[in-house]
Amino acid sequence: MASESGVLAARRLRYAHEALTSARLNVTHGLPISAINRAYYAAFYAAKAALGCEGIEVGKHTAVQGELHRVLVHTGRLDPTWGRAFLRLFEARSQGDYSMRTEPGIEEAAVLVALAGDFVAEMHRMLSIPPLDPE
Repeated sequence: MASESGVLAARRLRYAHEALTSARLNVTHGLPISAINRAYYAAFYAAKAALGCEGIEVGKHTAVQGELHRVLVHTGRLDPTWGRAFLRLFEARSQGDYSMRTEPGIEEAAVLVALAGDFVAEMHRMLSIPPLDPE
């Protein structure tokens, strides 16, 4: 029987894929703010899956970001590129959801959705859980 943390990680990765699918659909339909929001949440769920496998359960977004760096990046288990990618997605989502001083374009949203897809794939690789979709 799979461990509880493994079952929860798989569930969180399914949520990540659902958010990623939604992000891609939002890009297709010209909805950049929604696309960026869902792209960030894809990365957020994937990061929570990885942290959960380490026995770390945090809920706040800044806590996930901090623990991702402390537990995975600073120990060398995750390349710093992925820590920066998570931060970039977090900042873009925060700006789109709360700032409203600038409006992201669909091209920027597409880049961030691709980045989120790569981040989710990296979490799959790190956890040795096969990806759910080929993209």
